[in-house]
Amino acid sequence: MSPLSTALLALAFLLASSAQDIEDNRVNVSLYYESLCPDSVRFVVNELQPTWEQLAGYMNIRFIPFGKSWSEMNRRKERVFRCQHGPRECLGNKMQSCGLSLLPTQESQVKFVTCVMSKQDPSSAGPECCREVGLDFLRLRECYYSSLSDELQLEAEQETNSIRNPLRFVPTIVYNGVFNPRKQDESLYNFKAVVCSQIPQPPEACLA
Repeated sequence: MSPLSTALLALAFLLASSAQDIEDNRVNVSLYYESLCPDSVRFVVNELQPTWEQLAGYMNIRFIPFGKSWSEMNRRKERVFRCQHGPRECLGNKMQSCGLSLLPTQESQVKFVTCVMSKQDPSSAGPECCREVGLDFLRLRECYYSSLSDELQLEAEQETNSIRNPLRFVPTIVYNGVFNPRKQDESLYNFKAVVCSQIPQPPEACLA
């Protein structure tokens, strides 16, 4: 093997190792929330979004917009959803499920959810927030009015119930697949510190 080939191989190994180190440092965060829940809005806008700006490379965030909602069969044997804050919340949850399913990157998902949750009426914020993340609103609309939106909400319901059934508080924040009451309580007002405490090799941003 030539010296150049050896050097390139060594560089590739170092890059792969570096990428793996970053991945190993990531904290998996699952957020169970509702589109019209005031506590969910406060957490996303005041805690999650600012922390993401500083620690984006150290988190994997999964958004589950369902909360204390539930599904049932109506008299016509159709699946319908009921939500804690009324029908508009169900619309908002469904719209966010569709948007999240269409956005390929973590960054675009965080921006989309933050945009929607920061609006006065999250259930109707789709067009504006789609523009902000470069998503064609017609694609979201197509999902929303198809059976896919119900399927996405059923998946959200199943995942929510697998954590806690019934869910006692919204938002519920779960780290690495395990619900911890202490971390939950602290996350509501100091999300960054909780995330930093779980990063094996905390970055400088955690010291600020």
